[in-house]
Amino acid sequence: MVTTMVIDTEWAESLKGLSMKVRDNWWPGYNGQILHDGKIDSFDSTTQKWNLLLDSNDDDALYLMAYDAVCEYSNKESSTFLEFQLHHQPFMKVMMNLKEQMEQDIRQQQQQNGAKSTCMKMADVDVQLIRLNGPVVPMVPKISLLTGFKL
Repeated sequence: MVTTMVIDTEWAESLKGLSMKVRDNWWPGYNGQILHDGKIDSFDSTTQKWNLLLDSNDDDALYLMAYDAVCEYSNKESSTFLEFQLHHQPFMKVMMNLKEQMEQDIRQQQQQNGAKSTCMKMADVDVQLIRLNGPVVPMVPKISLLTGFKL
């Protein structure tokens, strides 16, 4: 089955503007303890990381940060810190092919009830129908949109 865990984009974007204080030693090759002020500029859905923009006038580069670094270096003394929803783990979305989800649900139902199944083609999606001591009943998948799994 193809299941993909991705960070919920809407929640990830809600961290935009979060005040950060990042130590020198976060950057590879640096081992100082100087804190650099910055903020979360945006979320990169391709890399599943946040873009850090430093407050420095001479550095306008964006630095990709994983969620654990965002949590570690967030400025907890900032007056706006409590406005942001930081959690131990990022909010995740489960992206699953609907057909595969339906097939999985049907297999589980068959194992639990020993039911016989029938296959139909419906709107270009293979849908299996289950006969449970009575009429044929289509199995409806249960898809959880938000979960707390860690990457």
